[in-house]
Amino acid sequence: IDDDCDGTVDDGVTETYYRDADGDGFGSAASSTVAPCNSAPVGYRSDSTDCNDGSATIQPYAYDPSGDGYDSDCDGSDAGRVSYSSGPSGDDVSSNISGSSFPFCGTSYSSYYMNTNGRITLGAADNDFSESLAELAGSGGDIAIMPFWDDLYAEPGETKYAQFSDGMGFYWIGVNEAGGTDSNTFSAVLFNDGTVLLTYGILGSTGRDGLVGWACGGSGTSTPTERNLSVLSYPVGYWGFGTGAERAVVELFTGSGSGDPIDLSTSALRFCSNRDGTRSHCAE
Repeated sequence: IDDDCDGTVDDGVTETYYRDADGDGFGSAASSTVAPCNSAPVGYRSDSTDCNDGSATIQPYAYDPSGDGYDSDCDGSDAGRVSYSSGPSGDDVSSNISGSSFPFCGTSYSSYYMNTNGRITLGAADNDFSESLAELAGSGGDIAIMPFWDDLYAEPGETKYAQFSDGMGFYWIGVNEAGGTDSNTFSAVLFNDGTVLLTYGILGSTGRDGLVGWACGGSGTSTPTERNLSVLSYPVGYWGFGTGAERAVVELFTGSGSGDPIDLSTSALRFCSNRDGTRSHCAE
């Protein structure tokens, strides 16, 4: 067997994989194992750039403003490794943001509509705050990445975005649910290969309803079936969840009053989204 994918069979070489204890998609150089190529064991990554494997909110794509006293993006300094620009503010507002190309649901997008209500739509802006599964289906269904779609208000709080060499980062920092006073912090990174990383800081206690995940929308898309995102199983050899052929991977949290509050605080979700119907882009 060609264990290290170098074209030579049985040359005794394997690949090194690094422990990802916090599930943010990035491994720590402090703990490693070896395995054949393209078969990263569960809980291990081919990447070793995480400087704090005990926190999903500290990793190379975390929001890291200068002067806060923390190296949140693991670049070795208090200053962020990229420049951040201000996104939309206020209530039910979208900003059209241009950036690197993101292949999603059979189309490559370089124009993003970041919304204060906790989602990114592709192809057109949509300021709707009333999240529902039905709105993701049919010819009018949104093509969207939804780190936390809810009726949110970005004042106080703020939104930021940044261009990385391999993707776009979108950040909601301390935004309130409408009518509430507690804050929510979360982010989405859309990588140039079609993978998606959603990361959550502390989410507030008010309401705690919202829709999380991604959807292709469009004709032929039925109302999505929900998944329990807090217990996703990441397959051996793949960076994220999904076969690459799904039209949507979502969960609708109906809130504290119904016994189904959002339960993603201080966690991360990784997706092999629908780039071209396969998940080859997600192998490691």
